[in-house]
Amino acid sequence: TQRLRHPDGRPIWVRIHRSVIRNADLSPRHVLTQVEDVTAVMSAREELVEARLEVEARQRITAMLNHEIRNPLNSVVGFLELLRSDGASSLTEKQHRYLAHASAGASQLLELLGEALEMSRISSRTFEIETVVLELAPQLEEARAQALPLATAKGSKVTVDCSLDLLVVADPHRLLQVLRNLATNAIKHTRDGTSILVAGRTIGNRAEISVSDNGEGIPADKLESIFEEYVQVGADRSGTGLGLPICRQLTRLMGGELLVSSTVGEGTTFSFTLPIATGCVAAAVLGTASDRG
Repeated sequence: TQRLRHPDGRPIWVRIHRSVIRNADLSPRHVLTQVEDVTAVMSAREELVEARLEVEARQRITAMLNHEIRNPLNSVVGFLELLRSDGASSLTEKQHRYLAHASAGASQLLELLGEALEMSRISSRTFEIETVVLELAPQLEEARAQALPLATAKGSKVTVDCSLDLLVVADPHRLLQVLRNLATNAIKHTRDGTSILVAGRTIGNRAEISVSDNGEGIPADKLESIFEEYVQVGADRSGTGLGLPICRQLTRLMGGELLVSSTVGEGTTFSFTLPIATGCVAAAVLGTASDRG
């Protein structure tokens, strides 16, 4: 295989085959030369090697972040919390304030590191999800329950609207992760007393899952940028800027696409669809759920 330059100036890869054509007495008469353009094959091979090197580099960085940074940072957060609880009586008001700032900063850094590692894993070519047939309503209720403490603190209300017999094909852990993130985002980035609706409904052979709020809304020119890594929109910048990009990647891996619609002054809706489970498998799952009830 050789690398040559095409008459039009672009480099190409060729494979050269030579065969000897002989006379009746077996003496050589001609040499037949065939030139095969294998540029596409070589380019695909180079891309495969680059992809493998990228995965290996990502794995090394992930391992380094996980072991060399996150573990010591966990210790820092733990000791700061211990100091706040055990040394509370001996600290001045100013020291309490400084310690609270240090603890909050370390916790936010730990959250950012965790989500950066999660984003790295999800973006890798080796990341896999495990889809099963599951009831959608309990997933929505669990997301509501996990978001409820934050909602209560802000005087906000979270409700669920979903048919009990709606079955979807999804990874239960990752689906709950997406729902929890969307619900808590809706609470954090809206005013106190906001109403949030977590809903599921059937559209053809798909289930549409949505998280809606009646908050301030997002300007139209910011809607797509919120899915970019480390981008934050609005006054509350306490997050990492990775939650929505992670959610979009996870919904894509489950066969959906996370979309957003918003009207300033009226509210925002995040939605995605998942395949609906039908047939014998769906009947079996519903039967099991009925037996539990």
